[in-house]
Amino acid sequence: MSRSFGFAALKTRLDGEFFGRARATEALILAAVAREHAYIEGPPGCGKTLLAETVAKSLPLRFWGYQFHRATRLAEITGDAVIEREPTTKGEIVRQTSIRGGLWTAEVAVLDEVSRAPGEALNALLRTLNERTDGQGHSLPLSSCFATGNPPTEDHFNEALDPAALDRFA
Repeated sequence: MSRSFGFAALKTRLDGEFFGRARATEALILAAVAREHAYIEGPPGCGKTLLAETVAKSLPLRFWGYQFHRATRLAEITGDAVIEREPTTKGEIVRQTSIRGGLWTAEVAVLDEVSRAPGEALNALLRTLNERTDGQGHSLPLSSCFATGNPPTEDHFNEALDPAALDRFA
C-alpha cells in the first residue's frame, strides 16, 4: 500500500463497533497491510460481511463488493460483456468484448458467500486472486480481497471451500 493510513486507530475504532470480533478485525487489517486476501467463516447474522465491508471501506483504496449466488456469471465479477457488430460487404462480424470493471478495477474487494460461486466464476476469481492479473498479462490494482462464507453444515446449506480455494486466503 503506497498510501499511509492509521491502522492502529482503525483497529481501536472497529473494536469499539464490533464486540467480540477483535481477532477477525486484526486479521483483516493485517491482510490489508500485507496486501493479502482473507476469508472469514461464521454462521449467518454474526456480522462477517459488515465487518469486512467496514474495514475495506475504511481503507484509502477503491472498493468493490459482490454477493455470489449460484448463477453468478464471470462478467458480473470482471466487468460487463459487450457484443459488437461490424457490418462488412459479406455480412457482419460479431465480437464479444468486455468493459473492465468489478474485481478487475478494485483495489480492495469484499466477496460475500464466495463458496456459492459457480465453477466458471470461481476459476476466474481464484486465478485473479493468485496472479493479480486478468489472465491476459495485464496487472490488476487489487491489493486485498476479503471473502466471507457460512460454515459447511446442513443447517446452512453450504459447501466447504476446497483446499485450492482456501489456499488463496490468509
